[in-house]
Amino acid sequence: MKYNSIIDYSEAFLKLFENQIKEEIKSTEKFNEFKNISKELHELGVGFTQFTNVKISETITEVINEYGVNDKILLNEVLLHVNSHKYLKSILRYLIFLLAWIKLKNNDELYKKGDLLLKTSIIGTIAFRIKDLIYDEQKALNLGILTEVFAFEYEKRLFDIYGHSENVYSLYYQTQKKFWKAEFKEKHKMMQKKFCYTTPKESGVKAMLLFTPVILTLNQNSESSLISEYESMFYGYTSAMQILDDIEDFNDDITNNHYSLPAKLLGKAIIQKAEKDTYFKILIDNKDVMRKLYVISIDLLNDSSKKAIKLDDSIFQFIIEFLRAKIHYVFLKRFKIK
Repeated sequence: MKYNSIIDYSEAFLKLFENQIKEEIKSTEKFNEFKNISKELHELGVGFTQFTNVKISETITEVINEYGVNDKILLNEVLLHVNSHKYLKSILRYLIFLLAWIKLKNNDELYKKGDLLLKTSIIGTIAFRIKDLIYDEQKALNLGILTEVFAFEYEKRLFDIYGHSENVYSLYYQTQKKFWKAEFKEKHKMMQKKFCYTTPKESGVKAMLLFTPVILTLNQNSESSLISEYESMFYGYTSAMQILDDIEDFNDDITNNHYSLPAKLLGKAIIQKAEKDTYFKILIDNKDVMRKLYVISIDLLNDSSKKAIKLDDSIFQFIIEFLRAKIHYVFLKRFKIK
C-alpha cells in the first residue's frame, strides 16, 4: 500500500502495534524474532524508504531554493553524500516510532505536524552529516556553508513546531550543549589520536538529535519531571546503536584517527600492525572482541529496557527490543558470534 505522509505510516504502525506487537511485549521477555509481524514491518519499512527518498530530495530543494539558489548539480552532490550513509534512513524510520509515541501521549496537535517534523529531521540530519564529512573525513569541503544553512533551518523549524518560548529555548540549548560537549571531546581525542570514549554510554550522547523531540514533547505535555529518566533510558539505546555504527565504519574511522569502543577493545598494537582497508576484517575476525561488543550492547539494552518498563512506555520498549533483535542478528548470524 502506498502512503502519502509520515502520519499514514505512523497510523499503519500503530495499528500493527496495538493488534500484535504490544501482545508480543507482554507475553515474552524478549522477542528476538518478530515471527508474526516481520513481514508487515518489512513492507512498511520498504514503503517508507521509497517515500523518504522523494521527501529528502524535495526538502533539500526547498531549502536551497528558499535561499535563492536553484542548482541541480548542488542538489545531486548533497544527495550523493547524504544517501550514501545509512544514518539518515535509520533516523527517519525511528521517526515513525516517535510519532506513534506522540500519538499515544495524546498530543494530537503535535501529531498533526508529523510531516513538518519529518522535513525538520531531514534538514537537521543533513547538517550534521555534512559536518561529519568535513571534520572527520575531509570531504565535501565545498558544502561547508550548507552546514550553517541547514543547521539554522533545523532550529527555526523545530521552534516553529514546539513554540518560541524561553522554556523551549532553554531545553533545546541544554541538549545542544550536551551534544557539542561530546562532539568537542571526541574531535579533540581524534586530534591526539586517543580513544574517543571512556565508557560505552558516552557515545550515546551524540544522538541528541534523536532525543531532542522527546524532551520537547515531554515538556509540551507538562511531563518535564520525566526528562532525566527518559534521557538515562535513551543513552543505553543510542550507545548500543552507536556500537553497530562503529563496527560498520571501522575502516574509515581508523583511517581518520577515530578510535571508538571497538578500537579500544581491539588495541592499538593490533591496529598499527594492520594494513589500511583491512581494519574491519581484523576486527570481525577477532571473536573475543566481537563477543565483548555483543555483551556490552545487550547489557546497554537490558538497562534501557528496565527503565522503559519502569516508565510504562510500551513504544520505547518496542524500539529497544527492535534494536535488540537487530543486534542478535548482526552478531549471531552475520558475524557468527557464539
